[in-house]
Amino acid sequence: MRRSPREVAFLLLALALLLFALFRTYQAVSLLPGPSDPAELGPSSTPLLPGEDLLQEAGRLDRAAREWEGEPPRRDPFRLVATRTEEKEPAPPAIPKAVLLVEERGETKVILALGARRSPPLAAGETFQGWKVVALGSDRALVEREGVLYTLPLP
Repeated sequence: MRRSPREVAFLLLALALLLFALFRTYQAVSLLPGPSDPAELGPSSTPLLPGEDLLQEAGRLDRAAREWEGEPPRRDPFRLVATRTEEKEPAPPAIPKAVLLVEERGETKVILALGARRSPPLAAGETFQGWKVVALGSDRALVEREGVLYTLPLP
């Protein structure tokens, strides 16, 4: 039976690949650590397969983990771990503006603007959104929030 040159080339290529695979397997097996003397094999007198020593090592690590005195970390392995962010100081409160000083029934009052919101006329001692009017002058208003005093100039 006569073979075509293409078939012969294919067979030679397959043979070369098979020999290469056998050579690489031999190299990999020869690099595995193992005892050189049968007396070092231990009580079973059968050499360990590459996977068996890994199983023994995993068992040793598992026993060590169970004997660990500390509390193992408790977390769900399927959830992302939240990273700690630096705690930032809370932003200072927006300081209101004194918009207008009014006289109402012989009493001086001020109208405060906090963003787009305006207060009703406030006398000394009255509060608007956490801001307490402490004192009123002809050119300024003194307000307090959380123990801090602020002087607001009047227009």
